[in-house]
Amino acid sequence: MSVQRSLHLRAVVDNPIIRREAVPRRLRRAGPLPWLGLASGAVLVPFIIAGVAAQRNDWVTDWADALAYFIAFCWAAVISFVASAHTCRAIVQERALGTWDALVISRLGAKGIVFGKLLGTLLPLWMLGLVILPALMLLVDLSATTDGALPLWIAYGLAIAGSASFASLGLYCSMRSWTAAGSQAATAAVIAGLVILPPLLTAAVPSHLWLNPTTEGVWGIAYAAVVLLPGFLALLHLLLRFDKLDKARRR
Repeated sequence: MSVQRSLHLRAVVDNPIIRREAVPRRLRRAGPLPWLGLASGAVLVPFIIAGVAAQRNDWVTDWADALAYFIAFCWAAVISFVASAHTCRAIVQERALGTWDALVISRLGAKGIVFGKLLGTLLPLWMLGLVILPALMLLVDLSATTDGALPLWIAYGLAIAGSASFASLGLYCSMRSWTAAGSQAATAAVIAGLVILPPLLTAAVPSHLWLNPTTEGVWGIAYAAVVLLPGFLALLHLLLRFDKLDKARRR
């Protein structure tokens, strides 16, 4: 049992799909110094820009925390949709290129393939958030009317959960679809329904129930669960029924 678990963990950690899809070819061949220089520059540039802007403009100091929160939540929303747009083509394109069969019979197995495709898409998007985090923290710290870093952590939590959920939905639709266009249409329809339907349903709820400081947090959690839970359920179904779902597209 421990040997099998170790093999599954190795298939995820030492995964060629992640290296191929998450890291550009030039960086895969680069040594440690280019990696160090790129990481340092990527973090320092937005940090310096934020610091200089705050020093030279009073309005930046007044609105710095709001700007940081806005950037963080925009990043969370954008990467969620970008992740789904990428993964919804991941398996369909492998089938079209004729490389899917070789991937299925490789040592990776279902878990290695699924998590390789997901992390190959998500890691670069998450890395962008890590790069801009020091600058956002600086803006919050320099703000004259800051609400603290809690909204930032909420945005980052939503970014991780939302992008993982939507990416899982895209990958699931890619497994179930015959064409890339069909997978894209199915993914877009499902995500649009998940995002739009809950607000429409709350319109039927009396406003004093959900526009209430004591209950708005509960409604927010319920909305997040409705939007995010289907993606994780799709991921679970994909992992448990990988072989059956794959065979259904070979007939």
